[in-house]
Amino acid sequence: MEHQFLSTSGFICVLLILVGPLFFQSKAQEIEFIDNDLDMAVARSASSGKMIFVDAYASWCAPCKVMDQQVFTDSMVAAFFNAKFINLKLDMEKGDGEAATEKYDVKAYPTFLFIDSAGSLLHKGIGYMMPKDLVSLALRARDPSTQLASLAAKYAGGARGDKVHLAYAKALSRARDQRFDIVARAYLDTQPDWTDKATMELVLQTAKVYGDPCYQDILKNKFLYIKAYGEGVVYGRLLHMLEKHYFEDIDAVKLSDVKQKYADIFPISKEGQFYDNFELSFYERTNRKEKYIDAAKQYVKKYPNLSWSALNGLSWNIYEKYGDEKALKLATRWAKKSIELQSNHYNNDTLAALYYKQGKEKPARKYAERAIELAKAAKADYSTTTELLERINAMSIASS
Repeated sequence: MEHQFLSTSGFICVLLILVGPLFFQSKAQEIEFIDNDLDMAVARSASSGKMIFVDAYASWCAPCKVMDQQVFTDSMVAAFFNAKFINLKLDMEKGDGEAATEKYDVKAYPTFLFIDSAGSLLHKGIGYMMPKDLVSLALRARDPSTQLASLAAKYAGGARGDKVHLAYAKALSRARDQRFDIVARAYLDTQPDWTDKATMELVLQTAKVYGDPCYQDILKNKFLYIKAYGEGVVYGRLLHMLEKHYFEDIDAVKLSDVKQKYADIFPISKEGQFYDNFELSFYERTNRKEKYIDAAKQYVKKYPNLSWSALNGLSWNIYEKYGDEKALKLATRWAKKSIELQSNHYNNDTLAALYYKQGKEKPARKYAERAIELAKAAKADYSTTTELLERINAMSIASS
């Protein structure tokens, strides 16, 4: 929704207007970044009058590396950013990045910051973005009607219940700014009707607490919300609030009450599996080992088309919490099935850990080494698998 800022054709037209002949003439193959030197970026910004674009990254961040390989090397993106910004790559875990992390409240990677030569934050975006989405973010950073800092100033000046207030809430949402809830709820309080699409979007984003006005509005108008956003989004939000509510006082939960609540809210096609998922979590959180294992067995049997990730999650839960041979063998079977569906670093690591816990050195090493290979290919972090492999090798030394 936030990326429906421009249609594809509209996006290209705006870009051509902004970049002009440079778009066709530039030989740039990638964004030209200053490497971890904030002072240099500030100096160039001051002399050129250009805004600073900061790619705030961490060396271990997989999406950051994909941005490097696939987005910053896009010729259209490179031409635009090289023409309009001073570009800075900043490792947020060393050097200038450590202070910048706190100053700009960076909590996820990648984060994209737009700052001026005085170091003031003008705009912010978070997470992996496709080329057109990154340029859309940059366009919003340059436009006072959508720029976060400009909207914040207007809001501080008294803008309430109008287009500026709504735009400010959306900008905060995109930046995952902690002020979003307060600003969004203040906007909702000014609106007598919550059924227009822009307001409904804020309701969905703001709804976090079971029973509050946002929850009640989604429940009351759930079919209207489903028409606008789809079942996955709407039922997912309701389910999240329900689970959070029950888990806050898990010892007081009566499963029969939960089952009835789910039946009241969700369609027959969904309420069964939603409840079964909750039941599994309930037994896990209340440390009812036998109940959990029996429920997990029934769950896998009842839903034969579970995804690799669901099977891997069940297997990993047993690895972490239970050490008896019967449970570990059951989890091993599920981990193998997960790998058959889609072999990746995560489920190979799980299977290696299960074999290790059973004292089976050779298959444990085999799958740990395979997990590391797959992680390297995916440019994912595999430090925990490396630690597991070291324990497996120590097992071999101890037995020799």
